[in-house]
Amino acid sequence: MNKKVFAFDIDGTILNSNGNIVPETVVALKEAVAKGHIATLCSGRPYFDMLDIVEQGQGVFDYMICNNGAYFYDLKINKAFITKEVDKEVALAIFELEEKITQVSLRATNYCDKFSHQADIHVAGEVYLDVNPLDTSKLTGINDLGQYIGLSAKDFVAFGDSGNDLQMLKGAGLGISMGNGTAQAKEAAQIVIGDNNSTAIAKKIRELI
Repeated sequence: MNKKVFAFDIDGTILNSNGNIVPETVVALKEAVAKGHIATLCSGRPYFDMLDIVEQGQGVFDYMICNNGAYFYDLKINKAFITKEVDKEVALAIFELEEKITQVSLRATNYCDKFSHQADIHVAGEVYLDVNPLDTSKLTGINDLGQYIGLSAKDFVAFGDSGNDLQMLKGAGLGISMGNGTAQAKEAAQIVIGDNNSTAIAKKIRELI
């Protein structure tokens, strides 16, 4: 058996529109784990904002890739492995910006450009900016986790739906976009499945195991 790592973006992917994991997805992941496969969350969220999703998974997730690949967490031993950090002075400068952002979609790019030589900043969704160390992405996150568990990015099956998933969708062994994903996500992926409110993830997992 070729061991697979199923890596899931959270918002718009493994969570439905009500903020829950579709129950059939959990059942399918339990079947995959029972056969020796691995499941991980892979999100722009920090550790503490992912714990409720881990709980919904009922024990299927062994790892979390957090902050868009800046570090990963081994849930089996409760230990974080920080691989990349934003320079402290850069982080403080970003947080201390006095200008109030009232139209993120129109003006956030000004912030992206201002600090582009010091950090990787891009719009995530409608009201968020992701700030990460340079050369950090979900793809570097799965590479780091893969090295830790003795696998490569080609052993990963990555599910995503938006901008911060693109490199992961392109670099994983199999990149899968949700039907509700952006045009860019669908283009980056090898496969497009149903939306995040459907049982499409469960169906695809079962096809692959």
